[in-house]
Amino acid sequence: MKLLGNYFLCARDEGMSTPNYLYFIYEITAVDDSTGNSQIYYYYGRYRNLKIASDGTVSVDVEDVATPDGKYYNWGMYAGEVHGEAFMKGDVYFIGYEHLNELYEDKVQQWDDRYICTSTVNQ
Repeated sequence: MKLLGNYFLCARDEGMSTPNYLYFIYEITAVDDSTGNSQIYYYYGRYRNLKIASDGTVSVDVEDVATPDGKYYNWGMYAGEVHGEAFMKGDVYFIGYEHLNELYEDKVQQWDDRYICTSTVNQ
């Protein structure tokens, strides 16, 4: 697992109920030991409502973290389907994003009208 950087979203309007978000963006390489095949995918940890004190220290509720949420249904009316922030490769499903641009579009780009993004992700 490799940390690629961060997306920091700051509200354009001071009246927003969530003034900011901080996403830690990771690249993960999963290897199937039985075949040697590998799959790269992207994952995040998201914090919100960071507060900066006058002395420059930052505080955040570290227990209020969000990560990708996805499911694979192997029975019922959705059998064989993947929902949420997940994808299938062969017969394996991964929770996260297959492509970094999909994560960016979902978590940053769609909010361009409400948040300004500062990125340290170099891909």
